[in-house]
Amino acid sequence: MTKKPKNRQEHLRDQLSGLRTLMNLAAPFSSKAREAKADIARIQAEIDEKLKAQEVFIERYAPDGWSLFAGMATPTLFALVDPTKEEGTAILTRYHLEPDTLHALWQRLKSEKLRPWFDIYVTAMERAKAQDYISAVSLVLLIIDGIVTKLTGKHALSGGTDAPVFDTFASGPGGIADLLRLLGQQRGSVTTDPIQAPFRHGILHGMDLNFGHPIVAAKAFNALHAVIDY
Repeated sequence: MTKKPKNRQEHLRDQLSGLRTLMNLAAPFSSKAREAKADIARIQAEIDEKLKAQEVFIERYAPDGWSLFAGMATPTLFALVDPTKEEGTAILTRYHLEPDTLHALWQRLKSEKLRPWFDIYVTAMERAKAQDYISAVSLVLLIIDGIVTKLTGKHALSGGTDAPVFDTFASGPGGIADLLRLLGQQRGSVTTDPIQAPFRHGILHGMDLNFGHPIVAAKAFNALHAVIDY
């Protein structure tokens, strides 16, 4: 089994642990070492807090169709720890549909590598702001398909994001590979029952017909964030 690379926080925590050991040895002889020791302890505490929030996210929200990604605002991640799952889901939905969060994707899709999908994203963003979630979700799913297929040589739902990647939250538990396996579930029959996640096959093949809801759009944009992060 391939060992999962550590993410940024895990790697930094390990490095700080070794550095703190050195500072413990030097502290009795150097005021600078004592100051550095205190700074390291503070940074380690901050990292531990963020890792705890990530663990809560993976356990509570990832199974419902949310993915971690590096650009997720730290205050938002922390805000998910204490509320109920329903309250946290509402926080995530609002966050991903906020103009600033949508604009962050707009900025990333302006890059040369992602520029082919920029115009489609602009339309998806405009439709989301107009609360036309049916159009927004469909367009975002098309963008995800295109980006993963073009940049990995594999379809998004056929292993295109399975390879572990260093220094990204989108790789590993609670990341994009787990999410796309969920969203790529085969949908057996036509239904007008409301769904809670942007199931790619059900939506684009005309099987899941009742998907024009804020939570489905928010999860689609979340998936796009994670794909670009990956």
